[in-house]
Amino acid sequence: MIVVVAPYFDPAYKAGGPIKSLKMVCQLFQQQGWEYKVVTRDYDIDGQTLPEANRRSDTEYVRKPRISFYRNAFKEADVIWINSLYSLPFGLLPLLALASFSGKQVLLSPRGQLLPGAVSYSKKLYLKLVKLGLKRSKNDITIHYTNEEDIKKSLPIFRSFKHRVFNNPIEGNINDTSTSASLKPFTIAFFGRIAPIKNIEFIISLLTDIPEASFQIHGTAENTSYKESLVQLIREKKLDDRVHFMGAYDKTNFAAKFEGVTVGVIPSFSENFCHVFFEIIEQRKLVVASDGLPWEKVNAYLPNTVLPLQHEPWLRRFQHIEALTDEEYREEQQKLLDFYGNFNQSVKNEIIDNFTSLIQHTHED
Repeated sequence: MIVVVAPYFDPAYKAGGPIKSLKMVCQLFQQQGWEYKVVTRDYDIDGQTLPEANRRSDTEYVRKPRISFYRNAFKEADVIWINSLYSLPFGLLPLLALASFSGKQVLLSPRGQLLPGAVSYSKKLYLKLVKLGLKRSKNDITIHYTNEEDIKKSLPIFRSFKHRVFNNPIEGNINDTSTSASLKPFTIAFFGRIAPIKNIEFIISLLTDIPEASFQIHGTAENTSYKESLVQLIREKKLDDRVHFMGAYDKTNFAAKFEGVTVGVIPSFSENFCHVFFEIIEQRKLVVASDGLPWEKVNAYLPNTVLPLQHEPWLRRFQHIEALTDEEYREEQQKLLDFYGNFNQSVKNEIIDNFTSLIQHTHED
């Protein structure tokens, strides 16, 4: 039995990437015939209770779990997979419950929570206490990193523990539209949380040198003061008629919102994975992303897809895309699809291999 603990899970969706990742990992568990259960809260990140009709049979939804709840949930577990460090009910409490066990295989996934932008001084103190507790544990503790870049950039506090590296799975569903070139008008679009780490102002500043371009910002304002600073920047640069906040999106309207878009952008300072990068490719659109994402290998398929956060390289890439014919656009999107397909299969193999190994270690013990 694999017990997965996560702060949010399907049908919740507003917490974004981690939910998508875990849904697809659970699909792989089903395909392998492995018994598993997900433990999560019964409401979404905005506090809205998850509808009973949409709840999953493989998931236990809990409002306020206690340590005793986790002690009971972990009794039959061969592998315990905890997907948060900072959540009190779905990170700390399950870690504390481990004190009642020995010999369990425990996989701890920080999911970007060890990256520099996510770790404040108080969190560093908290992590030291977590490390001390894990060191004293009688269970077999393994830290999960998404990729090698995640290891390099993460705070090294857990480097003394065993670790495993496997990426998040992706949907694998490609838009079947034969052509998705929307070159006129030239429309740039951002999809994601409106938060400082997303660096949306970088694109706004570029627009002064791309007079024919418009910029759509899709997503929920996680930080209202940051959104207000973007509004002020738009006014200062006199771009009110070319930059538009398009509101929230979800899986039901994502494709429709992308219909008139020429290129999706991800100018983030740092990203642990970034599902939107792959979702843009699924819509058969070109994407330009910062080297804060761990996907520089895509440049071997389509150069200048991942770029440093410098004005000139991004401007040249946008000018190149704007000048493409429909046929040239389709040729470039196919190169991204080739990268996507190779990545998708290799990640599935990584996940299956890693969990097969964890389960085997449990049975050997």
